[in-house]
Amino acid sequence: MKKFLKFIPLLVIGIIASIAMVGCGTTEKEASVSTKVKVAAAMPLAMTYAESTEPCEHNFEAIDVVAATCTEQGYTVYTCTNCGESYNDNFVPALGHSFVDITVPATCTHKGYVTHFCTTCGYEYSDTFVDEKGHTYTDEVIAPTCTEQGYTLHTCSDCGYSFKDSYVEALGHTYSEVVTEPTCTEGGYTTYTCET
Repeated sequence: MKKFLKFIPLLVIGIIASIAMVGCGTTEKEASVSTKVKVAAAMPLAMTYAESTEPCEHNFEAIDVVAATCTEQGYTVYTCTNCGESYNDNFVPALGHSFVDITVPATCTHKGYVTHFCTTCGYEYSDTFVDEKGHTYTDEVIAPTCTEQGYTLHTCSDCGYSFKDSYVEALGHTYSEVVTEPTCTEGGYTTYTCET
């Protein structure tokens, strides 16, 4: 009702202006039609003008709460239900990371380190690096046989990695001969047996 009362003075001004624009030679009927047209045209302008200059009586409501993260602050978004204007308030500090430390020991071939893993957001980084240890070998000499090479077998006692070197050629057979004399019914022959 209050808004409607505000329009009355503007409507009166519009009507008076429209009547003043009617010419002296215009008939009563023409004047009436002309006045109605001009008043009708003036009314929307008056209403638009009144609407655009009237300040909004803001009614802000909490529309959204943005939770704080590990690195970003949280806040509440307030929006006016009348005009849509909004602002942020009730700021909450960033939570900071919640780290769990995972120690990865050094191996023979890879560095050791500590990984810090955030259980909230998954961010991680590593530090406290330790150099790889290198292999710790035990050596076993494998003697050659008649048909197989000999070599030295190096085996890491920590990780099980192994390699061979210091190869020695196969010895070959060393035969001894046994002669079997022929009999009345069997032929004779020589048996060669490797002594190794």
